Amino acid sequence: MSRPRFISWTGHGAAASAPPAEFTGAHAYVFAFDADRGAIQALVDKLLNPATSGKLRYSAISSTAILSFVDVDRCRSLTEDIGWTSGRECAIWTPLWEHPAEGGLGRLVMWAPYVFINYSLGLITGREVWGWPKFGATLGMSRDQPDQPASYTCRTMIYRDFGHDVMGKEETLIDVRGPHPSPVPHTPWGEISHGLVSIAEHLSEEALDAALRAHLFEPVLPIVALKQFRDSADPEFACYQAIVNSPCQLTRFHAGGLLEGPFELEFAQCRSHPVLADMAGEPIATSGSLRRTAKWSAWLNFDFIAAPGSAVTA
Repeated sequence: MSRPRFISWTGHGAAASAPPAEFTGAHAYVFAFDADRGAIQALVDKLLNPATSGKLRYSAISSTAILSFVDVDRCRSLTEDIGWTSGRECAIWTPLWEHPAEGGLGRLVMWAPYVFINYSLGLITGREVWGWPKFGATLGMSRDQPDQPASYTCRTMIYRDFGHDVMGKEETLIDVRGPHPSPVPHTPWGEISHGLVSIAEHLSEEALDAALRAHLFEPVLPIVALKQFRDSADPEFACYQAIVNSPCQLTRFHAGGLLEGPFELEFAQCRSHPVLADMAGEPIATSGSLRRTAKWSAWLNFDFIAAPGSAVTA
């Protein structure tokens, strides 16, 4: 069947930019925390595996999750000459192993069940083109106050509980605090491969072995997302649903290294964004917050391209 051409709204308000997208001057800060492999697998079985059409299966391979804050100096489409904007994103990551139904080695991929972003064009494009589960947020970075102790915050609309009389409120969902005003890395990485090997080593021996076998440390980082749209007539069904490859291609690595801590991570307890329930198996609560101390932290400065995706299971 022939496909209809996409009707672009660029220049008429709402817009989803055409890929690929280029990001230069990405300042990333990552914080690893203890997770539960069984809880991650349960989340994967709920949000990814039902959409594979039996063609493949995803399995958790680490009991560590990674929280990232990324501050990008310039974001722009390489296809549509619109212009550029700065942007920030926050995400929770975990490595997965992709098993083909017909057998074979499979591959290591990264998956982010939580993604928050502070600019609308990136939110719309990320959801519509690649299927990223992006949610609008106000993101604070240490670069905002370089003379103060390190601070990274994600403030967004949350629902502490669910119910027809419950009002959502803008609250701080994630709060990261560190002891030093300037998060200067030690044991600097001269190449991105040094950093990725170090990160994989800290995740688990299985993650490192899988990464080496899958050639993870090439310039392209394999990432998967669930792209779907509700059916208009019957919203219990999807009019489109597929697991999508959403690769990020490194174009330049500037610097990076491990950060001196400790860093304290605090997650608000709520029904709408139960991060520690999903990643660490904590009971869901509707008030207060839970804290974790980062197992390790790192800083990277690089440029990359979000390449066009491809449906794995459509």
